[in-house]
Amino acid sequence: MTFNHAYERILRLMGYPPATWGGSVSQQEEVSDVMGYWTRIAWEEAPWSDRLRYAERTIVEDADGISTLPLKVSGSPTLGGVFGVFDVDPRTKYTANRLAYRPGATALYLGIAETSSGTLWVQYRDPAPQFTRVAYNGATTYAEGAVVYDSTSGECYVSADDANTGNAVTDTAWWTVQEVPAYLWEVITRGAFSELLRNDGRGDRADVEEARAMAELDRAVLAQESQQGQEPEIRFKVT
Repeated sequence: MTFNHAYERILRLMGYPPATWGGSVSQQEEVSDVMGYWTRIAWEEAPWSDRLRYAERTIVEDADGISTLPLKVSGSPTLGGVFGVFDVDPRTKYTANRLAYRPGATALYLGIAETSSGTLWVQYRDPAPQFTRVAYNGATTYAEGAVVYDSTSGECYVSADDANTGNAVTDTAWWTVQEVPAYLWEVITRGAFSELLRNDGRGDRADVEEARAMAELDRAVLAQESQQGQEPEIRFKVT
């Protein structure tokens, strides 16, 4: 599911024909904002196995001699949520050991570090998609994580790196289209619809739609849990 598909469906639910709706800039941004709000709610409800990734990170020793793993590394993926740190790649080594860590604002602090150098593997989740109707400007310099809207495609794109200036949104080396899994389609569109209804003073209808959105989220979580056996469990060395 892409931004444009969800955006137009929400407009239809509100009774606004997407092709002719003349909403103001602030009204358009309100729709994208509530979409982002419900996307974050759904994103944080479960790990969502198809969103889990693995990244290799080099250990950095701080001024106090504590081993850390930086959360942001230029040219490397952004860690949207960390679920584990391992001494080797757990996808290829059954002897992978899970290490203790403490999350910080800019780094993971290792509770028990066997070395102050080398690399470890981090299991993480993609950051939650964000949405906007603020158009891309080729003269603006965008930082990593900045989100823009392209009127030609009707989609939102997130900057993949810092110092992003003049690179077309179709350049996949610099931009990534914002998408969410199809199984969260109803959660996000119904949830966003409920917020717009509430903002419009239609609280009773908003409560009904919010309940539908939460029921869809519960259903998606149950489906996720029932499918966990489709992927092999990580095996850890017993000592």
